Amino acid sequence: MRRQGHSQPWQALLLNSPSMAALVLAVALLAGCAGPQPTPPLAAKTAPVVYVYPLEPLAAPASVTVLPFQTPAGSRPDLGAAAAQLFKDVLMGKRAFRTVVYRQEPWHALTDAVAAGRRAGTRYVLAGRITRLLPGVELGGGEAEIHLRLLETAKGRTVWYVAENMLQPPAYPEGGFLPEIRRAFSFSYPSRAPQERPVTTAMLLRLAEDLTDVMAGARTVSH
Repeated sequence: MRRQGHSQPWQALLLNSPSMAALVLAVALLAGCAGPQPTPPLAAKTAPVVYVYPLEPLAAPASVTVLPFQTPAGSRPDLGAAAAQLFKDVLMGKRAFRTVVYRQEPWHALTDAVAAGRRAGTRYVLAGRITRLLPGVELGGGEAEIHLRLLETAKGRTVWYVAENMLQPPAYPEGGFLPEIRRAFSFSYPSRAPQERPVTTAMLLRLAEDLTDVMAGARTVSH
């Protein structure tokens, strides 16, 4: 006589097999060890270098016009305007100047920048230049360098000339046999596609805060 009983689900049948249970446990451990994907290390940046420092306090009321930044060849068309508007927001947020305006006037020489500031009716004009920009990828590898000049619109002389650069090192996935096995059982993979806007914006924002702090009177900035 056949003994009747309740049928077991397929999961229970697999787990009742010692070899299969061991395999399932190993897969679960490997998948669990995959953990979060690598994140970029903290950016390394130099302290701002001041080439020209004002010999006297800025004239009050301190109003400034921010012009589109000059950018490296091959940059996206809106980068200069986007960088200038970012600096404008930081200048306003840190109250480095009483009045901050943005004027969409590309410039080539410093005399062009001074003329634009005069037309805007402000006492100073900020002329920025991005001399180096490597957007990097999602896991880092970006680099940026910015030079700023603050000029008087009345006499055209440079009041501030300050520069800083920043490097975001790449974070590569760990190598070896076990990491490859873990990634084989993981359904999320680190993207290596270019991610220009987030990396670039983060770098420019940190540089804007540093350079604005210097012009607002800070002697040191955080690293």
